[in-house]
Amino acid sequence: MRSKFKKHVRLIVQYQKIILFTITTMSITLSGFTGWYLHKQQQRAIISEFQKDVSIQTLSLYRELDHSINALDLFSAGFNTQTALDYKSFSLNSERVLDTTRSIKLLAFIKQVNNSERLVIEHKQQIIDPSFHILEQSHTNAMVAAKIRPKYFPIFYTFPVPQEVSIVGLDIGSDPAVLKALKAAAETKKVNTTLTSLQSYPHKKLLLGIAPLYNKSVTINDINSSQPAEFMLALLNLEQIFNASVFSNNLANVDLKIIDNNASTPDKLLYHRNSSDINSKLEVGLTSLVKLPDDYSSIDWSLVATPSESYLRVRQNKIPEFVSFFGLMFTIFFIAYLQMILKQTRIIERLVKKKTLELKLSNEQLIILNRTDALTGVANRRYFDTMLNHEWSRAIRNQSTISFIFIDIDFFKLYNDNYGHVSGDKCLKTVATTLAATLSRPADLCARYGGEEFAIILPETQQAEVVAEKCRRAIQNLGIVHKFSTTAEIVTISLGVCKIIPKVGSNPSTIIEYADHALYQAKITGKNKVVVITNPLD
Repeated sequence: MRSKFKKHVRLIVQYQKIILFTITTMSITLSGFTGWYLHKQQQRAIISEFQKDVSIQTLSLYRELDHSINALDLFSAGFNTQTALDYKSFSLNSERVLDTTRSIKLLAFIKQVNNSERLVIEHKQQIIDPSFHILEQSHTNAMVAAKIRPKYFPIFYTFPVPQEVSIVGLDIGSDPAVLKALKAAAETKKVNTTLTSLQSYPHKKLLLGIAPLYNKSVTINDINSSQPAEFMLALLNLEQIFNASVFSNNLANVDLKIIDNNASTPDKLLYHRNSSDINSKLEVGLTSLVKLPDDYSSIDWSLVATPSESYLRVRQNKIPEFVSFFGLMFTIFFIAYLQMILKQTRIIERLVKKKTLELKLSNEQLIILNRTDALTGVANRRYFDTMLNHEWSRAIRNQSTISFIFIDIDFFKLYNDNYGHVSGDKCLKTVATTLAATLSRPADLCARYGGEEFAIILPETQQAEVVAEKCRRAIQNLGIVHKFSTTAEIVTISLGVCKIIPKVGSNPSTIIEYADHALYQAKITGKNKVVVITNPLD
């Protein structure tokens, strides 16, 4: 027995390398096969979870879209009891809807206009908005006068007003797709949707919701037989709808597209959200396509989802690697590598934030320099012209008084010639600083108009002569010596004041001309005084 045992021991010692190699090979093979099998099972579970998440995301997207359309339906229903819709009521209610429904980018009121009524309606609306005309979009997306046709569907009001190009007056019925949606909304008595494009939002497909309106004279029993002549339109932000529909971060590393099944290939894509890990390759072979519910006849969309490698990688646990002999080493290396990448990412983020802040500060300083006169430090002529146009338009809307003060330094040429340009520049700086300090309201603006001339804009001010006199005394009290002035032995100013309630269609240059005339009167009647012209247009 003992001899047999020793024999077995000698055999093990003799063939230890072969045994170790065999055991190692079998262990590696078994570990690799087990890891491969577990990996495949894990992949199937991830794909199943992915398809479930895509289906849930599709339903969530549909619910958010339906919520936005229902918001338009409720909004339009609130006006069905009104016989006439004015902009104030429209804007107040629109603001509430936009505050609660972020996916609605713009609301508009549309009214059907027959060709026989076109001129009358345009004339009536121009009383409120002088620029109102019934327009249409040309093939280049330019706004042109609408062609003659039996009916028009122009936009009367919008909220908010687009900053790029106004769409008030645009006949949205000139677009066949929108006209079809209008007719469908009128026939079905409920909200309809369509896709279109507008000049204010170039290179974008826009989702429009259209709801019919019924005035107070139409009873509930008559709605089924009545054809609405007015509509509410909502411009829906598809990106906002999508973002609001995201129920979790499960699809963060998934490339998502919303496509229009009714469109041709180049125009199919409605919205595209890239995977958050843009450097990760997409697994095109695992793409999932889910159609949205077809409750809306005009919407035939699908959600196309393609997972990235990072999406799959994040959902893979380490069991296959732990089972495999080299799995642990690979995992440690991967974690270390990932930490290094994250550390580099944090460093890059800090650098980007720093550079962004520096750029923002530089831009703000550039804006200030662009508005400021380099010598005096007050507003320059360009900014003055911009603010005068702005305040003039506001005064027209509010029918309020706008006042303008034109200021000229008396005998400044003699001052410059005798005391030198350095002293002249110093005098201009002192006068400008004093005039600006005399103003007490943030809306009041003092600007250098040119040379030794200054201008002051006073919005909603009826006692401008008081401000002008205060400015005159302030400069006089400076006591800047000017022995070559025939008015006084100190620097003085002459001021021309004009107060106007501007009318629609009037030009801001009017107030400058009258203020300049008043300044001329002040100069020829002795200087160092204030001359006022009030409401010269009456």
